[in-house]
Amino acid sequence: MFSMRNSSLSTAVFYSKYFAMSGFISSLDKNIRSTLGLALLMALFLIFALNFLEPFTIRNAALDLRFAVLISGYGIISGIILLFNELCIFPFLFKYFPHRYQYVSKQIGQLFILALGVYLYSDFLHILFPVYHFPAFSYLQALEKTLLLGILPFGGLALYKYFQARQKHSFQQQLPSEILHLQGFQSKDWLRVGLQELLFIESSDNYVTIYYLDGQKINRKLLRGSLKHFENQLAHLPIERCHHSYIVNLLIVSHIEGNLKGMKLHLLHCEQAIPVSRKYAADILEKMEMQKEFAFSEA
Repeated sequence: MFSMRNSSLSTAVFYSKYFAMSGFISSLDKNIRSTLGLALLMALFLIFALNFLEPFTIRNAALDLRFAVLISGYGIISGIILLFNELCIFPFLFKYFPHRYQYVSKQIGQLFILALGVYLYSDFLHILFPVYHFPAFSYLQALEKTLLLGILPFGGLALYKYFQARQKHSFQQQLPSEILHLQGFQSKDWLRVGLQELLFIESSDNYVTIYYLDGQKINRKLLRGSLKHFENQLAHLPIERCHHSYIVNLLIVSHIEGNLKGMKLHLLHCEQAIPVSRKYAADILEKMEMQKEFAFSEA
Protein backbone atom coordinates (compact mmCIF):
# COMPACT_ATOMS: atom_id res chain seq x y z
CA MET A 1 0.00 0.00 0.00
CA PHE A 2 0.93 3.61 -0.46
CA SER A 3 2.49 5.42 2.49
CA MET A 4 4.03 8.86 2.97
CA ARG A 5 6.79 9.90 5.34
CA ASN A 6 6.92 13.25 7.11
CA SER A 7 3.39 14.14 5.99
CA SER A 8 2.15 17.50 7.20
CA LEU A 9 -0.99 19.58 7.34
CA SER A 10 0.36 21.94 4.69
CA THR A 11 0.79 19.03 2.27
CA ALA A 12 -2.74 17.87 2.93
CA VAL A 13 -4.03 21.37 2.25
CA PHE A 14 -1.94 21.47 -0.94
CA TYR A 15 -3.55 18.31 -2.33
CA SER A 16 -7.07 19.09 -1.16
CA LYS A 17 -6.82 22.52 -2.78
CA TYR A 18 -5.36 20.97 -5.94
CA PHE A 19 -8.25 18.60 -6.44
CA ALA A 20 -10.95 20.91 -5.08
CA MET A 21 -10.09 23.58 -7.63
CA SER A 22 -13.02 23.89 -10.01
CA GLY A 23 -12.23 24.35 -13.67
CA PHE A 24 -13.96 24.22 -16.99
CA ILE A 25 -12.49 23.16 -20.28
CA SER A 26 -14.42 23.10 -23.52
CA SER A 27 -14.27 20.27 -26.03
CA LEU A 28 -12.15 22.50 -28.22
CA ASP A 29 -8.50 21.73 -27.57
CA LYS A 30 -6.66 24.40 -25.59
CA ASN A 31 -3.85 24.61 -28.14
CA ILE A 32 -6.34 25.34 -30.91
CA ARG A 33 -8.09 27.98 -28.83
CA SER A 34 -4.84 29.74 -27.96
CA THR A 35 -3.75 29.65 -31.62
CA LEU A 36 -7.08 31.13 -32.71
CA GLY A 37 -6.64 33.88 -30.13
CA LEU A 38 -3.10 34.59 -31.28
CA ALA A 39 -4.15 34.76 -34.95
CA LEU A 40 -7.04 37.09 -34.11
CA LEU A 41 -4.81 39.40 -32.06
CA MET A 42 -2.24 39.49 -34.86
CA ALA A 43 -4.90 40.36 -37.44
CA LEU A 44 -6.46 43.09 -35.27
CA PHE A 45 -3.07 44.61 -34.46
CA LEU A 46 -2.10 44.81 -38.14
CA ILE A 47 -5.49 46.19 -39.16
CA PHE A 48 -5.14 48.93 -36.55
CA ALA A 49 -1.49 49.66 -37.42
CA LEU A 50 -2.06 49.81 -41.18
CA ASN A 51 -5.11 52.05 -40.94
CA PHE A 52 -3.99 54.45 -38.23
CA LEU A 53 -0.20 54.31 -37.97
CA GLU A 54 0.38 54.06 -41.75
CA PRO A 55 3.71 52.20 -41.57
CA PHE A 56 3.78 51.57 -45.33
CA THR A 57 3.30 55.32 -46.02
CA ILE A 58 -0.01 54.42 -47.67
CA ARG A 59 -2.46 57.11 -46.62
CA ASN A 60 -6.24 56.97 -46.69
CA ALA A 61 -6.58 60.73 -46.92
CA ALA A 62 -10.20 60.64 -48.10
CA LEU A 63 -11.23 58.10 -45.44
CA ASP A 64 -12.37 55.75 -48.19
CA LEU A 65 -14.05 52.66 -46.68
CA ARG A 66 -13.07 50.47 -49.62
CA PHE A 67 -9.44 51.53 -49.20
CA ALA A 68 -9.60 50.69 -45.48
CA VAL A 69 -10.99 47.23 -46.23
CA LEU A 70 -8.29 46.55 -48.84
CA ILE A 71 -5.40 47.68 -46.63
CA SER A 72 -6.89 45.66 -43.75
CA GLY A 73 -6.49 42.62 -45.98
CA TYR A 74 -2.83 42.47 -44.96
CA GLY A 75 -3.90 41.83 -41.38
CA ILE A 76 -6.60 39.32 -42.30
CA ILE A 77 -4.26 37.35 -44.56
CA SER A 78 -1.52 37.39 -41.91
CA GLY A 79 -3.92 36.00 -39.30
CA ILE A 80 -5.07 33.24 -41.66
CA ILE A 81 -1.47 32.32 -42.56
CA LEU A 82 -0.44 32.20 -38.90
CA LEU A 83 -3.44 30.01 -38.04
CA PHE A 84 -2.87 27.65 -40.99
CA ASN A 85 0.84 27.31 -40.20
CA GLU A 86 0.29 26.54 -36.50
CA LEU A 87 -2.51 24.04 -37.03
CA CYS A 88 -1.71 22.40 -40.37
CA ILE A 89 1.92 22.92 -41.37
CA PHE A 90 4.15 23.22 -38.32
CA PRO A 91 2.86 20.17 -36.37
CA PHE A 92 4.15 17.98 -39.22
CA LEU A 93 7.10 20.10 -40.38
CA PHE A 94 8.69 20.41 -36.93
CA LYS A 95 7.55 17.07 -35.50
CA TYR A 96 11.07 15.62 -35.41
CA PHE A 97 12.91 18.82 -34.47
CA PRO A 98 14.57 18.82 -31.03
CA HIS A 99 12.17 20.55 -28.65
CA ARG A 100 14.61 23.29 -27.65
CA TYR A 101 14.83 24.44 -31.29
CA GLN A 102 11.14 24.22 -32.14
CA TYR A 103 9.99 27.61 -30.87
CA VAL A 104 12.68 29.66 -32.61
CA SER A 105 12.36 27.58 -35.80
CA LYS A 106 8.60 28.13 -35.89
CA GLN A 107 8.94 31.91 -35.47
CA ILE A 108 11.50 32.10 -38.29
CA GLY A 109 9.20 29.98 -40.46
CA GLN A 110 6.26 32.25 -39.66
CA LEU A 111 8.31 35.30 -40.64
CA PHE A 112 9.25 33.99 -44.08
CA ILE A 113 5.80 32.62 -44.89
CA LEU A 114 4.06 35.80 -43.71
CA ALA A 115 6.45 37.80 -45.89
CA LEU A 116 5.42 35.66 -48.87
CA GLY A 117 1.77 36.46 -48.14
CA VAL A 118 2.55 40.20 -47.94
CA TYR A 119 4.50 40.01 -51.20
CA LEU A 120 1.66 38.27 -53.10
CA TYR A 121 -1.08 40.48 -51.64
CA SER A 122 0.83 43.66 -52.51
CA ASP A 123 0.98 42.50 -56.13
CA PHE A 124 -2.74 41.74 -56.02
CA LEU A 125 -3.57 45.26 -54.78
CA HIS A 126 -1.13 46.95 -57.15
CA ILE A 127 -2.54 45.23 -60.25
CA LEU A 128 -6.27 45.18 -59.52
CA PHE A 129 -6.66 48.52 -57.73
CA PRO A 130 -4.37 51.01 -59.49
CA VAL A 131 -6.59 53.93 -58.46
CA TYR A 132 -5.24 53.70 -54.91
CA HIS A 133 -1.58 53.50 -55.97
CA PHE A 134 -0.79 50.56 -53.74
CA PRO A 135 2.95 49.74 -53.96
CA ALA A 136 4.07 46.33 -55.21
CA PHE A 137 6.72 45.06 -52.79
CA SER A 138 9.59 42.81 -53.73
CA TYR A 139 9.95 39.76 -51.50
CA LEU A 140 12.86 41.37 -49.63
CA GLN A 141 10.81 44.51 -49.04
CA ALA A 142 7.90 42.36 -47.83
CA LEU A 143 10.27 40.51 -45.51
CA GLU A 144 11.58 43.79 -44.10
CA LYS A 145 8.08 45.18 -43.47
CA THR A 146 6.90 41.90 -41.96
CA LEU A 147 9.85 41.95 -39.58
CA LEU A 148 9.25 45.57 -38.56
CA LEU A 149 5.53 45.09 -37.99
CA GLY A 150 6.02 41.70 -36.32
CA ILE A 151 8.45 42.92 -33.65
CA LEU A 152 5.67 43.97 -31.27
CA PRO A 153 3.30 40.96 -31.50
CA PHE A 154 6.04 38.33 -31.70
CA GLY A 155 8.06 40.10 -29.02
CA GLY A 156 5.00 40.15 -26.80
CA LEU A 157 4.46 36.45 -27.41
CA ALA A 158 8.09 35.71 -26.51
CA LEU A 159 7.72 37.65 -23.24
CA TYR A 160 4.51 35.76 -22.46
CA LYS A 161 6.29 32.42 -23.00
CA TYR A 162 9.18 33.59 -20.82
CA PHE A 163 7.01 34.60 -17.87
CA GLN A 164 4.91 31.45 -18.30
CA ALA A 165 8.10 29.37 -18.01
CA ARG A 166 9.17 31.35 -14.93
CA GLN A 167 5.80 30.74 -13.34
CA LYS A 168 6.14 27.03 -14.07
CA HIS A 169 9.62 26.97 -12.54
CA SER A 170 8.40 28.87 -9.46
CA PHE A 171 5.58 26.39 -9.05
CA GLN A 172 8.03 23.48 -9.22
CA GLN A 173 10.11 25.05 -6.42
CA GLN A 174 7.03 25.21 -4.17
CA LEU A 175 6.20 21.51 -4.45
CA PRO A 176 6.44 19.45 -1.27
CA SER A 177 9.36 17.02 -1.18
CA GLU A 178 7.38 14.01 0.10
CA ILE A 179 8.65 10.47 -0.18
CA LEU A 180 6.41 7.94 -1.94
CA HIS A 181 6.56 4.25 -1.13
CA LEU A 182 5.53 2.20 -4.17
CA GLN A 183 4.87 -1.45 -3.37
CA GLY A 184 4.74 -4.24 -5.95
CA PHE A 185 2.79 -7.50 -5.69
CA GLN A 186 5.63 -9.10 -3.75
CA SER A 187 6.87 -7.74 -0.42
CA LYS A 188 10.44 -7.51 -1.70
CA ASP A 189 9.39 -5.38 -4.70
CA TRP A 190 9.21 -1.75 -3.62
CA LEU A 191 10.67 1.67 -4.37
CA ARG A 192 10.96 4.86 -2.33
CA VAL A 193 11.05 7.95 -4.50
CA GLY A 194 10.46 11.66 -4.00
CA LEU A 195 7.28 13.18 -5.39
CA GLN A 196 9.29 15.64 -7.45
CA GLU A 197 11.58 12.87 -8.74
CA LEU A 198 8.88 10.52 -10.05
CA LEU A 199 8.48 11.01 -13.83
CA PHE A 200 6.16 8.30 -15.15
CA ILE A 201 5.26 4.63 -14.88
CA GLU A 202 5.07 2.33 -17.90
CA SER A 203 3.38 -1.08 -17.85
CA SER A 204 4.42 -4.26 -19.63
CA ASP A 205 2.29 -7.35 -18.99
CA ASN A 206 2.48 -8.07 -15.25
CA TYR A 207 5.32 -5.65 -14.61
CA VAL A 208 5.76 -1.90 -14.53
CA THR A 209 8.85 0.21 -15.11
CA ILE A 210 9.09 3.28 -12.88
CA TYR A 211 11.11 6.16 -14.32
CA TYR A 212 12.48 8.61 -11.76
CA LEU A 213 15.22 11.18 -11.28
CA ASP A 214 18.33 10.35 -9.30
CA GLY A 215 20.18 13.64 -9.21
CA GLN A 216 20.56 14.61 -12.87
CA LYS A 217 20.21 11.04 -14.11
CA ILE A 218 17.02 9.18 -15.05
CA ASN A 219 16.83 5.74 -13.41
CA ARG A 220 14.41 2.87 -13.98
CA LYS A 221 13.01 0.34 -11.53
CA LEU A 222 11.14 -2.81 -12.59
CA LEU A 223 8.41 -3.95 -10.19
CA ARG A 224 5.90 -6.76 -10.44
CA GLY A 225 2.34 -5.42 -10.51
CA SER A 226 -0.37 -4.04 -12.72
CA LEU A 227 -0.68 -0.39 -13.64
CA LYS A 228 -4.04 -0.32 -11.84
CA HIS A 229 -2.29 -1.57 -8.68
CA PHE A 230 0.05 1.44 -8.70
CA GLU A 231 -2.68 3.83 -9.81
CA ASN A 232 -4.61 2.96 -6.65
CA GLN A 233 -1.53 3.65 -4.52
CA LEU A 234 -1.15 7.09 -6.09
CA ALA A 235 -4.81 8.11 -5.71
CA HIS A 236 -5.39 11.72 -4.53
CA LEU A 237 -2.02 12.79 -5.91
CA PRO A 238 -1.46 14.81 -9.10
CA ILE A 239 -0.17 11.64 -10.75
CA GLU A 240 -2.64 10.44 -13.34
CA ARG A 241 -3.39 7.58 -15.70
CA CYS A 242 -3.08 8.99 -19.24
CA HIS A 243 -2.91 5.81 -21.33
CA HIS A 244 -3.54 2.09 -20.96
CA SER A 245 0.24 1.72 -20.55
CA TYR A 246 1.23 4.93 -18.73
CA ILE A 247 0.81 6.87 -15.50
CA VAL A 248 2.41 10.32 -15.51
CA ASN A 249 3.34 12.90 -12.89
CA LEU A 250 1.43 16.02 -13.96
CA LEU A 251 3.58 18.22 -11.75
CA ILE A 252 6.55 17.89 -14.10
CA VAL A 253 4.71 18.27 -17.44
CA SER A 254 6.40 21.08 -19.37
CA HIS A 255 3.95 21.31 -22.26
CA ILE A 256 1.29 19.43 -24.22
CA GLU A 257 1.58 18.55 -27.90
CA GLY A 258 -1.32 17.72 -30.20
CA ASN A 259 -5.06 17.69 -29.57
CA LEU A 260 -7.75 15.46 -28.09
CA LYS A 261 -7.35 12.95 -30.93
CA GLY A 262 -3.59 12.63 -30.63
CA MET A 263 -1.92 14.12 -27.58
CA LYS A 264 1.54 13.79 -26.04
CA LEU A 265 2.91 15.10 -22.75
CA HIS A 266 6.44 16.48 -22.63
CA LEU A 267 8.12 16.26 -19.23
CA LEU A 268 10.83 18.29 -17.55
CA HIS A 269 14.19 16.49 -17.45
CA CYS A 270 12.94 13.82 -19.88
CA GLU A 271 13.18 13.60 -23.67
CA GLN A 272 10.56 10.85 -24.03
CA ALA A 273 7.06 12.15 -24.82
CA ILE A 274 4.24 10.32 -23.04
CA PRO A 275 1.19 9.44 -25.19
CA VAL A 276 -2.31 10.30 -24.02
CA SER A 277 -5.20 8.18 -25.27
CA ARG A 278 -8.52 9.79 -26.20
CA LYS A 279 -10.17 8.14 -23.19
CA TYR A 280 -8.03 10.18 -20.78
CA ALA A 281 -7.32 13.32 -22.85
CA ALA A 282 -10.11 15.58 -21.55
CA ASP A 283 -9.41 14.62 -17.93
CA ILE A 284 -5.68 15.27 -18.32
CA LEU A 285 -6.34 18.70 -19.82
CA GLU A 286 -8.73 19.55 -17.00
CA LYS A 287 -6.20 18.50 -14.35
CA MET A 288 -3.48 20.53 -16.06
CA GLU A 289 -5.81 23.54 -16.08
CA MET A 290 -6.36 23.08 -12.34
CA GLN A 291 -2.61 22.92 -11.79
CA LYS A 292 -2.10 26.17 -13.71
CA GLU A 293 -4.85 27.92 -11.73
CA PHE A 294 -3.37 26.70 -8.45
CA ALA A 295 0.10 27.97 -9.39
CA PHE A 296 -1.33 31.36 -10.36
CA SER A 297 -3.33 31.68 -7.13
CA GLU A 298 -0.24 30.89 -5.04
CA ALA A 299 2.01 33.36 -6.90
